[in-house]
Amino acid sequence: MDKDKVAKRDGKARSAPKSSEQHTFIHADYEIVLKRRPIEGTGPLVIAELKPRDTKIGALPRFVFRWDEGANHLDVDPVKVSKAEKSQFQHGIGGYYGHRTVRLSSSPRVFAADIGWRAERIYQGQITFNLAREVATETVLELRPFMDVGFDKKNDGISG
Repeated sequence: MDKDKVAKRDGKARSAPKSSEQHTFIHADYEIVLKRRPIEGTGPLVIAELKPRDTKIGALPRFVFRWDEGANHLDVDPVKVSKAEKSQFQHGIGGYYGHRTVRLSSSPRVFAADIGWRAERIYQGQITFNLAREVATETVLELRPFMDVGFDKKNDGISG
């Protein structure tokens, strides 16, 4: 995403300051972290991150839960994986699934996620969040010269 486009996202989601998570299952090698920071640089707006507990385990991918403004939906993306695995995950095939969450509520926003990788369940739970939007307003102040000239009866002259 273009940095200038992110900066001009008038009315678009900028952060998710209030979020919560409840899971019915999380793989023992993973932890979930809620992100409450505003959108950065070129985006995306990350709501949560599912990451391996031990960064030395290179076989486990990290997943980001990101807000898709255009689709008005929460998507999950694997990070630093092969193009083939990313494609399988996005299409929900070959034991990879979870890219598309299920909307349970719009107010507040609640999405159910069920994530699998290489035919092994990684996460099942719900993410609840609100969106903070930044709206710009413009105010125009117009100045016009004005002079009030009146007649002062006491001095029989003009006052100003």
